[in-house]
Amino acid sequence: MAFTTSRTATFFVVFLLLGCTPILQSADGPTPTASITSPPVSPESSPESSPNPPKTVVSAQRVSPKPPLANQLEQATLTAQTATFTWGKPGGDRSEYREAKLSYPVVINVPEPELQDKIQDSISLKSAFGRSLTEMEAEFKEMHWLTSLDYAVNYNDNALLSLTYTSTGVSAYPSTFVRHRSVNLLTGSVLRAQDLFTTEGLGAIALQVDKQLQEAIKVQVSKLGTPNMEGIDPSIYKSHRFRIKNLNDFTITPDGIIFHYEFGFPHVLIAAEPKGDFLITYAQLKSYAKPSGPLLRLLSSTGG
Repeated sequence: MAFTTSRTATFFVVFLLLGCTPILQSADGPTPTASITSPPVSPESSPESSPNPPKTVVSAQRVSPKPPLANQLEQATLTAQTATFTWGKPGGDRSEYREAKLSYPVVINVPEPELQDKIQDSISLKSAFGRSLTEMEAEFKEMHWLTSLDYAVNYNDNALLSLTYTSTGVSAYPSTFVRHRSVNLLTGSVLRAQDLFTTEGLGAIALQVDKQLQEAIKVQVSKLGTPNMEGIDPSIYKSHRFRIKNLNDFTITPDGIIFHYEFGFPHVLIAAEPKGDFLITYAQLKSYAKPSGPLLRLLSSTGG
């Protein structure tokens, strides 16, 4: 009996160590056997319902916003595209044949395609003249007054681009049309005066430009002489003042910003038009610059 009890105790210890459930029988019975039952898997232990499931590691580049490549675009790369409109048969006189040559800019090599498209839209013929190249050609086929269209780059640095378009043509009289476009290369948007200057600054700048405009009018009136040999009534200048609404027609240059004013005189009075381009230097504009506005980078580079 002592041997049997010792053997039973030995089996009991072994089964406990193995994590099994021993079934003890009397010493007079058959040799003890064991039933091994695997511990049940609780629902909480399954990967699908674990309170702390494994985390999916996502790189910081994918989680964080895409770095704005446009911030690196200090200058625009432009290439000139040309087009020629024709009407009639070559070899004839002006009543039988007309030709217009056009040159316009296309922006290339911008890292972000969407930004490139936006810049192109902002400097396009459609933006400047209200008509696309195709629409201009259709107009030429009907009216054939246009003779040339060209552009000049006034400024292209510090993430700012400023262009001037000039178109010329002949109908009853020779005509010239000038359009200006300045663009923020970081956003691709056409720049307005309110993008560059504070609200208070807009009024102060308009007053400075108006002062120059009134001086230009005085000079022009003096050119008419007394008596007025041209027969031009000086009262035609009376209503012309430079106001805040006129500030959006401007050109960015290395020396300052030129604000433009159109008198809109009929062709017979073109000779009586004063100059309509007025430069305000960056030193004069510095105190009116909008905080964190696109003009600050330029002012820093010029020491303004």
